[in-house]
Amino acid sequence: AAGHLGVTELCAVALAHSFMALTQAPFAAALLSPVDQAISGALSAARGASLAPMAGLWVQRAMVLNVCLAFLLALVWQASWPLWVSVLQVGIPTAEAAITFLRFSILGIVQELSLETSAVWML
Repeated sequence: AAGHLGVTELCAVALAHSFMALTQAPFAAALLSPVDQAISGALSAARGASLAPMAGLWVQRAMVLNVCLAFLLALVWQASWPLWVSVLQVGIPTAEAAITFLRFSILGIVQELSLETSAVWML
């Protein structure tokens, strides 16, 4: 098949996707839900009081928080591969390929978190 490099790479991508799903959702639920609720309240109050610059300030703060969250998530992902090797008995080449995939995937996390903040801005 086109783009299929080998069994090791396929296993690495499957492992990385599973780990992304397991770590990204709890971080987003634990940290972003309260922040989104606070920002939506602040935005509606700022709009009601005709303070549009204040609303923009809250959105900028949320974007900074999202970048910090993505950095924290990248650190968790980077530190996870010894766990895969010792606990899950994943081979070292597979773990290294999965970490490489996660390193490239972290670039998309910032955009995804920014979209969530932008959705709050549109409320």
